[in-house]
Amino acid sequence: MSITTATPTAPLPTPVAIARYRSAEARANELIVAARATGCMSDMNADDLAHYVDLMAGARATLAAAGRLDLIGVS
Repeated sequence: MSITTATPTAPLPTPVAIARYRSAEARANELIVAARATGCMSDMNADDLAHYVDLMAGARATLAAAGRLDLIGVS
């Protein structure tokens, strides 16, 4: 009997991709709003923002491959 494990590069199931995209989008927006309110962004928050943008890009690619960008409001 063999055990199959998912690799980090395996595509996400569509519901997971949607959840990951929306969660990352919400957090990225919070960081952007905070930076606008204070007029600056710390290095740590900038790194976090880059991470969330990367998560959004990965989820978007998964949804694009599934032909379901409409689920995140992209035509």
